[in-house]
Amino acid sequence: MTIDTTGVWENSSGKLSIQKLDQTDIDTELSVEQLRYTWKPNPKYDLPPDTSISFICSIDRDGQRKFYPETSLELLNLNLSLIGQMILSEKRLLHGNEQYTYHAMRLIYQQKTRTREFITRRFTRVADLFIKEKFKDSLGDHILSDELEVNGWSFGEDCSVINLIKSGKESLIEFKQEPGEANSILAGLENYALKDPLKLESMKHEQKTIHIRKILFNSELIRTSVTDDEKETITRRLVKAINQHLDDSSEKFNRWFYEKRDNLIHLISKQKKYGGVMEREKVRQTIIDYEFEAHRCIARTSQFALKTMLNCFPVPLSDSEHHHFSALYLNQEDFGNLPLSMFTHRFPDLKNVILQIQNEPTNRSHFRTLITMMYLLSELTKKRQEVDRVYKERFNVNTWTIEGWDPVDSHLENQSSEKDYNRLDSLVNYNSFDSLVKSLREQRKAKCECQSTDKWIWKVANESDDQSAVIKELCEKCRHTEVIRMTLDELKQLMNVPKTQ
Repeated sequence: MTIDTTGVWENSSGKLSIQKLDQTDIDTELSVEQLRYTWKPNPKYDLPPDTSISFICSIDRDGQRKFYPETSLELLNLNLSLIGQMILSEKRLLHGNEQYTYHAMRLIYQQKTRTREFITRRFTRVADLFIKEKFKDSLGDHILSDELEVNGWSFGEDCSVINLIKSGKESLIEFKQEPGEANSILAGLENYALKDPLKLESMKHEQKTIHIRKILFNSELIRTSVTDDEKETITRRLVKAINQHLDDSSEKFNRWFYEKRDNLIHLISKQKKYGGVMEREKVRQTIIDYEFEAHRCIARTSQFALKTMLNCFPVPLSDSEHHHFSALYLNQEDFGNLPLSMFTHRFPDLKNVILQIQNEPTNRSHFRTLITMMYLLSELTKKRQEVDRVYKERFNVNTWTIEGWDPVDSHLENQSSEKDYNRLDSLVNYNSFDSLVKSLREQRKAKCECQSTDKWIWKVANESDDQSAVIKELCEKCRHTEVIRMTLDELKQLMNVPKTQ
């Protein structure tokens, strides 16, 4: 087939430049040439002058082109969404209020990874699948046993963690891959997904959309419902809060909107005018609704941008090239009309299946396997979170549970009793104590699923014996908690406070 040569092409969709790249580092087993495609949309779309989208085009020995973005897929989707929005606006398919809605949705979309309900948990240890001995009577031996929600899917009565790991290891050894714990769990789950994939062909579009939402968000963490009137009130307050910060610098706005999410929820829930004080969980539920809708808005607008860009190609994509391109970048009905590129947080767990999709993009069984695996991972995460919540409710009798701890009111403003506060107030200066907590955290090499303690916050109070202090730490992102107990004398020593105080 004819391959695009280097140069610049321009039409009503914009300008496309094709540049030949240094070929010295090319893997000749996969490609014989690499080009950079850079598309600059038509100025009539009223975008910033430096707006562009770049792909690396890898050409294999059969002359087939495959395209990979130069930026991350997340950034690619956001940039495409902005371009798509302006294309729709230029075509008079969007009006003033809709323009604002799409802009707000892009902001909300970027907040998803800071949401406790957004499912990102990975299962890297066999121990993650087991239930502690003392809880087995009420919760079972492991988290694989319960029947899941869609189409009556189940691991089966004979399923056990041992069988899952054995199945995974056998597959890894067969394909000469490293059979570590994490890989064995994923390979075992893939075997179950291959054996009994979800029956997507029998689902209606609405069912698939609900299904994808369950893959992305664990709404079971929020045990409340929101009426239409409450949602309208929360929406009005959210829009007002965003409007008050639109003139902020990018750095200031990002710090307010993304890093202090719980403060935003607190602000919306505590307002007394126009509907009165509202439950924080209702605000959380509404924001999750918008975070899922934001995925759909990003997907819709990015499609217009991609199709406009493809119109600039001097040599259109062949059928096989289009299949490969659409498998990753274009909306898929089985994904609730979202593209695969929106599930990058799951890519480390799905590498094997994604590779199969890239090699055989027209084989829909690979997509069924991938969605089934994502579903299994999300349901196992929900089960694990449910079990962990039971652990905390039964074990932390004299401390706080996750549900009872309002992160906005953390530190010294939310002690368990006035006595606790008075007794510790003389010992604890917030700034110095914050440094102490961080130092103790570093000494014990604390970490959570996020692989970072940047989002950890703390709380301190007396134990019930009145002679001990307890420090409880929480990761605002993944909700991991750790508890440190010490005597008041030990605390005084760490704080350099005389024992007579």
